[in-house]
Amino acid sequence: MENSNVHYEEAWCAVAEQQKLIHGAVKSVGRTFGIYTWEDLVLEASIVFVDYYLKIARTKSKCWEDFVPQVYRRIQWHLQDLRRRELWLAAKVDHSEIKLSALGVSEGGIEINCIMIMERCITNRERQLVKAHWIQGRALSRISKEMNIPIRTLRHCRQQLKNRLIQSSALAAQK
Repeated sequence: MENSNVHYEEAWCAVAEQQKLIHGAVKSVGRTFGIYTWEDLVLEASIVFVDYYLKIARTKSKCWEDFVPQVYRRIQWHLQDLRRRELWLAAKVDHSEIKLSALGVSEGGIEINCIMIMERCITNRERQLVKAHWIQGRALSRISKEMNIPIRTLRHCRQQLKNRLIQSSALAAQK
């Protein structure tokens, strides 16, 4: 255990000495992105540095000429993965939900007058979905089992309803 602590201390001392390398790797990927600030990225890079340093320290002798470019590339890869994940999560955002919230209408609390407006132009299945999902707040999976309709169909129906509500609200706002 004592030997392990020595390696950790040694690794963090190496991080302190190699700040130029770490900051350069962070700068090459991007100073900030998504929810990550400069300090977050530097900390992530430092952790990658320590992790790789410990792997090298346990397996073979440290040759700085080989170690520095390898750890630099590993830091870049790790930070690029963080950026890709951030972009992937941003792409998963349901933009219709954002539009609905901007209009003051949330999925859980659609006002009754909006529902009455929608009732004029929806099918029986859509009426049942509005009543069960938006008014009563039940999950789509439960509604799917009760109505014996595939959940995918209900999701599509819900998306159509959201789009209609957004369009009708946008038209009402223009008038």
